[in-house]
Amino acid sequence: YAGDGIWKSGGEKLAAQLATHFGAVVANSHTDYRGISIKHPQHIGQFDQASAAYEPDFIFSIGARHQGSGYSSDHIPFKRLSNTGGTHIALGSDLEYVTNYPGLDLAIIGDEKDALERLLSVAIDDFPSTRYNSKREKALEAGTLWRNARRKSMRPDLENGVVRPGVVADVVDAELEAIGGGFVTNEQFAVSHEAIPSGLGEKNNVYLRPPGGSEGWGVGAAIGAKLAAVDQPVVGFVGDGSLYYADSGIWTAVHHNIPVLYIITNNRAYGIVAGFFGEADGRMSDTGKYGGVVLEGMDPVKIAEAFGMEAESVDDESKVTDAVRRGLNIVNKENRPYLIEFKLPIGLPEGGVADQQYRMR
Repeated sequence: YAGDGIWKSGGEKLAAQLATHFGAVVANSHTDYRGISIKHPQHIGQFDQASAAYEPDFIFSIGARHQGSGYSSDHIPFKRLSNTGGTHIALGSDLEYVTNYPGLDLAIIGDEKDALERLLSVAIDDFPSTRYNSKREKALEAGTLWRNARRKSMRPDLENGVVRPGVVADVVDAELEAIGGGFVTNEQFAVSHEAIPSGLGEKNNVYLRPPGGSEGWGVGAAIGAKLAAVDQPVVGFVGDGSLYYADSGIWTAVHHNIPVLYIITNNRAYGIVAGFFGEADGRMSDTGKYGGVVLEGMDPVKIAEAFGMEAESVDDESKVTDAVRRGLNIVNKENRPYLIEFKLPIGLPEGGVADQQYRMR
């Protein structure tokens, strides 16, 4: 169970090596894809869903703050483990990394990177990796099944005039790593980075998730990431709805000439809200007509241009690679910000259509 304590101590590669050595599946917290890269082939997603699907007999929480959602169900994975006689060990550099874990068997306070170095040293000397080949095969199979399911969901049937989310995810990941890798901030759900191909390397991109659930984080997050990582490219994925909460940040990037590449995943909807309405057994789910959550008539490209940022819109999959390469070239070679809007399938529950929006006149 990988959390932000790993990367804050500089132990990302060590944690990945430990998981590979022992054939352990990897899961992350809701707010962190960086402790162990989402591209690790044994990764099976976020912890709560992953633990239910895999049913582990041992959980090793490393630098992970188990925040949950404030419900008793947050502790189900640990209660299930305890009821089946499993073991849970938590390691972290502060008390926050070893609390909120009911039934915890052992808590270790210490620097994550230092502890991982010692664990790997002992593992290599006394616990040869070949002993865990069968566990590793099982973990790789679980990782493959999970990732393939995510990839399938991101590549629905092709439609005219839109780009499938999985194509955007794959191209941005590949093109950014082709120039040495960089940082990717993310405030949107239409394009899942859990669907990118697995594969660890020296130039893997670092994916950064929002620390909370408020809207409007993404525009400023990319700016902040670039200010912190001056010599590395930064790509900011921002949903169309999230952009409208914080579009003034576009002016900030232009005014201070902060070279970030914004990827606007325009699915013309507040997809999360629409999804909740779809599960509410109300008028919208009954009729399939969704009102108040569809974002028609707004143009991210014109918004960007109004703030002085060059931008383009892509609605054809054959143009995705060229657009991303052009955007990366502009921010890295010309040192100025750029925005690409990708028109995606509408973000409504399956079969849903936009209802007539209310108009005063």
